[in-house]
Formats: sequence, structure tokens, C-alpha cells
Amino acid sequence: MKKINIWPGSGLPLISIVTLALLTACSPGRDNDPQTRPASSESNRDQSAHEVTLAEVEAAPVQATAQKKARIADYHVQGMSMDMAMQAHILPPPVVGRPEVSREELQRQEPGTVIATRQQPLSTFAVDVDTGSYSLLRSYLQQGRLLPPGTVRTEEMVNYFEYEVQGDRISDEKFTLATELAPSPYNSGKQLLKVQLATQSMPMEELPGANLVFLVDVSGSMQDANKLPLLQQSMRMLAKQLDSDDRVSLVTYAGSSRVVFEGIAGDSPSLDAGIAALTAGGSTHGSAGIRDAYRLAKAHFIADGINRVILATDGDFNVGVTDKAALLDIISQGKQSDVFLSVLGFGRGNLQEHTLEQLADKGNGHYAYIDNFSEGRKVLVNQLSSSLAVIAREVKLQLEFNPALVAEYRLIGYENRQLNRADFNNDKVDGGEVGAGHQVTALYELALVNGRRDMDPLRYGGQGDDSGPDHDELAFVKLRYQPPQGGQSKLLTKAVSWGTAYESLSQTSQDMRFAAAVAGLGQLLNGGTYIGNADYGDMIALANSAVGQDTWGYRREFINLALSAQALALIEAPALSQHTVTPEPGAYP
Repeated sequence: MKKINIWPGSGLPLISIVTLALLTACSPGRDNDPQTRPASSESNRDQSAHEVTLAEVEAAPVQATAQKKARIADYHVQGMSMDMAMQAHILPPPVVGRPEVSREELQRQEPGTVIATRQQPLSTFAVDVDTGSYSLLRSYLQQGRLLPPGTVRTEEMVNYFEYEVQGDRISDEKFTLATELAPSPYNSGKQLLKVQLATQSMPMEELPGANLVFLVDVSGSMQDANKLPLLQQSMRMLAKQLDSDDRVSLVTYAGSSRVVFEGIAGDSPSLDAGIAALTAGGSTHGSAGIRDAYRLAKAHFIADGINRVILATDGDFNVGVTDKAALLDIISQGKQSDVFLSVLGFGRGNLQEHTLEQLADKGNGHYAYIDNFSEGRKVLVNQLSSSLAVIAREVKLQLEFNPALVAEYRLIGYENRQLNRADFNNDKVDGGEVGAGHQVTALYELALVNGRRDMDPLRYGGQGDDSGPDHDELAFVKLRYQPPQGGQSKLLTKAVSWGTAYESLSQTSQDMRFAAAVAGLGQLLNGGTYIGNADYGDMIALANSAVGQDTWGYRREFINLALSAQALALIEAPALSQHTVTPEPGAYP
């Protein structure tokens, strides 16, 4: 049998190998079951580490290692061995056999569409500081799988990373609002607008006293190493940041709810011992635990302090929670009493990710998915002040685009955070909560009147007076927020002038280029409906140009994940049948 060299320098294009593998694996009449396909003869097999036979290529997906080996040529890392590449997470370890059926709940969303400015000049949305979608995506990619298209929340990917405040800016006592404008990397002839808001960080020693209630799922589904044991490590790291001014309670729930301890000092030895003694077993009764947690939070309430329930679970509310509206009512009542909710997701297989994200939104908190020890440290140690200390609540952004200059616009992400025009000025309508040191970035792709458009102009649309207050003004940005204790909202505004635009994307800050690359990957993973001819390679190159100092290595990790996504996109289709996917975004439940 003829041998095919798929190692660098073979001369055979990578795409030819992938196409051949897919065609042969899907040919009519061919048995694609790895357990029944006849093995190739050893006499016809070359033993070289750099070659595989045609039969091995045809044996996809069982011979996934051979196919992934070929990807190294495309990644320009020829000097690395296969094992080295896997250890560096440039390639995930091969997945052999068929994945187990998952009961994970993911939400599929339609990407934000292109909007004609004349028809709808205003874009309004609630600020979102969640990051769970990015770390969940990382968990999938490191296991050699893609998330189903439409289930990646692009704004959570972008806001996973920290950025400096750069560009044209304005500030008040709470926020800095900044913008950058440059040619879009997704569609030639269009512009990319970055809108960034940021608050000042707060040292741990300046945080007010904290009243924290840990609500921990100890049901049988939490016994895996990446669930309760990882949760215990993360909680113990957080506990080391507390002191005698803080009060901590611990409630567990499985077949029933149990109060392990309540209202103890943050530096008490009982705190660490109680966390370390947790064990998993039994069914899940989430509602009983939540009631106990809010009861304890109110009992030990600290006036002018941090009062928060921290729910940690794999999201498998499989017993006792039949009415999700009642569950939301508990959380809403707690929010009205200034007890906020943070949600931490752990593990895979039972993850009700959509539910956890929505619970955090309704509880004036944030949602994070913790897939490894480093993520636990990032969320509960490095970002503890921003996670706990609320600087502003009901935070909303509204952009008005000038139809004289902007023909069309598209908000990238934030699909489930959209608000009506009138909601912006209504302080009773939920926005987002922003903590000390939080940064939020939003990206818009713009089509200018004299540039490339997706829609034909209306023949009878009427022109009118579109000049606006300043003929050079593309957009007007408005940020509205309430103080942490609530009350009358405040407004910060900023105009976006065409005179601030960069001639090329390369002239912008590293942060803008990196954010654009992350958003580009998110769009590609969701199907790439509006991303033009840009591909994975373009986004990887753009990210590589903007790594910067990268103290914690998160940006380099992203590039490695993007390389894995590029490979998987060539050889795999997401197994949607393995997941429970909510078809359309909408109000919870």
C-alpha cells in the first residue's frame, strides 16, 4: 500500500490530506465503525514516526493523532515533537472513540445582525462582566472538541482578558469611557469601533467587610476531580484573602441542605477545616440550599459591606427544582435586600450552563466557569476585589450612530443583553453590575455611507437633515449607572469623531488588536455569518501581533487554543446531538 508522508516537507498540501480523510471516512458502503474496520497489514505499514499509510488516514476519527500531527506543519512549529505540541496545548490530546452522551445545557443564539442606521440609529444593551463562556470553550478545545455553533458568547471571550484604557477617553468619579476606531479585520472597507469602560481597582486591604455565604453542591455528580476537589482548592485560596472583619457561612446541598458553619470569622481555622472535610454523594436539591444561603446572608448582613451568596455547582439541579420561576423569585428577593449572587460552574457532563449564567444575571452577580486550578486562582484571588466589591449597578450602554456618516452597524456579541431604547433611562430595568477594577469592552463593525455596505440604500428612504451636531461625529456614546446602594442613576457621555480614526489596524493599541482577534475567533466558532473572508489564520496572526507583556500567559494560551480550533474546524463537526441546546435566546426560564 502506498505510503503518504504528512510531515513537514512532504509536499502534500494539508487540505488534501484532510479532504481525503473526510471523503474516505464518509464514502458510501464503507464501514466507519472503528471497532469493525479491518486493520491494515503490518507488512504494509512504514514504521517511520513521520509517515502514515493511506489506510491510517482513511481510519478517521480513530487515527485522529495522525491527522492532528499534520496540523503542526500549518502551525509553523516544525521543531516540536507531537508530545511537546500536546503538552503546550497547541494540539489537544487525541480523542479516541465516541464521546459519551452529555446532558449539558447550552444556549444557541443567533448572531447580532447588521442594522441600517436610518431605520434604527440606537443600540442599547446591559453591560456584562461574565467570563464563563471563554473558560468553557477552553475546556472543550483542550479535550479536542468544539462547542456547537451559536453557543459561544463572544463578549465573554473578549472580556476574559484585561486591557489598559487606551484611545480617546473621558472620565468621571467612577468610570473611564474610551473609544478606538480603525479599519475592520473582518470585512475590508468597514470600520471597527471599540468602546471600553473601566473602573479603578481596589486593594484587598481597602475592601469593606465581607459577609460571604458559600453554597456548595455536594451531590454525587460533584465527585469528579475537576468538580468538588477543584472547588475546594479554589475556596481555600479565596479564604486565605479574608480576615477577622469578614464573616463566612457554608451551606451544602445534596439530598438535603446542611449548614456546615455560619457567621464565623474569615481567619478562623474552622473555615479551612470545614472546606477540606466536604465530600460528594447523593442527589441534588438546589432550592432548599438556596433558601438557607439567603437566610444566613440576611442574618449576618454587614451594613455598607459586601453581602454575597457564592453558588458553586456543576449545575445539575435534578431534584427539587421543578419551578425555575420560584427559584428566580428567591434570588430577586435577595437582590432587593442587597444580597447579590455569584455563580461558579465546575466540571462537564451535567453542566446546565445557560441556567447558571441566567441565575447570576438575575442575582446582580457574575458567572464564571472554573475548569482548572489556574482559573480558580484568577477568579477568586487575582480578581477577588472586582468579583466582590460592586462599584456600580444597573450599568447600561447606548450608542447613537449618525446616519449621515454611518450607513450600517453591527454589535459583536451581547445577544442576550439587548435592551429596548426606553430601557436605557428606566432605572427599574436591570443592567449589569461592575466591580472595582472591572473593564468591559464592546466592539461594533461599521459600514460608512461612502464605503462597503451589506444592504442597498433605500430608493424612497428620504434623506432629511442628517448632519447632526457635528458633521465629523460618527456616534455618541452614553453610559448610565446607579451607585452601589441604588438610587438616582448617573450619566457619562462621549462623542466619537471620525478625526480619531486610525488609517490602519496596525496603528491601534495592542489591546484593540487582541480584542478584535478574540472576537473574530468567537464569530468563526459561531458560524462566521458576518465575518467575510477572514479566517482562523487571520485571527491567529492578528493575536500574535498583540501579545504584549502577557504577565500571566493568558494571551499565548488563547493563541494555542485558536490553533486547536483551526485544526478541529477542518476535521470535525460539532456533535449537536450530544447536547441539550436551547434553540432561541429569551427570557429565563
